[in-house]
Order: sequence, then C-alpha cells, then structure tokens
Amino acid sequence: PSPKVAQRYRAELLSQAPSDHPSSAVLRGCETGPGTPLLMYISRHVPTADGKRFIALGRVFSGSVQKGAKLRMMGPGYENGKKHDFFVNSASAVVRFVGEECLEEEEGEQASVSAGSL
Repeated sequence: PSPKVAQRYRAELLSQAPSDHPSSAVLRGCETGPGTPLLMYISRHVPTADGKRFIALGRVFSGSVQKGAKLRMMGPGYENGKKHDFFVNSASAVVRFVGEECLEEEEGEQASVSAGSL
C-alpha cells in the first residue's frame, strides 16, 4: 500500500505516543506542509570515511527534514520526559538515494527515504 494508506493502520506500531497526541494524528495522516512536525525513523547510522560524522539513513513519516534543521533524536531506550537516549543535533546535508546515485537535496519530504549527515 501507499505510505498514506499504510500509516493509517500502522501508526500505533510506529510511535509510542498516545493515540490522542498531536504527533499521532500527523503520523496517521502522513502530513506535510508548513508547521507539520518532522517524524522520521532512522534505521541506520553509518560512519563517514573520516570517522567524525555519521550518515543517518531513514524514512520520513511526516513533515520534512531540511539542511541545517535542528533534530531531536530519541533512541530505543528513550522514555518520555527523561534525558536517557535523547540527542539534539542538526542535519548538515540531506540526500536521496535513487538507484545507485546519491543526490543532495535541500529537504526530504514525507514518504521518502532520506539520509542526512549528522
């Protein structure tokens, strides 16, 4: 199914937020546009050749990730209201993989698979 159809019934599996939380509504709707919060699942962190940065590979579920955007990242051990497994960083680049090509973009929108340098 398309991401918009799939997210309607997968939203509760993708997020730990209560179903009445605003982020749950935008996740179910696969929304984008001004003011829509970014919800992205990072599936892998790959170190760069110099070992100083990581490329975060993931899927955008709502909103859009933009170059220079401040990102709040919650790891698998994150618990709401606690600082454990919680990180803040900015995206220094946004890229999209098309076949074997890696294309740099200004933003990665919902329903896309994007990567960014952190």
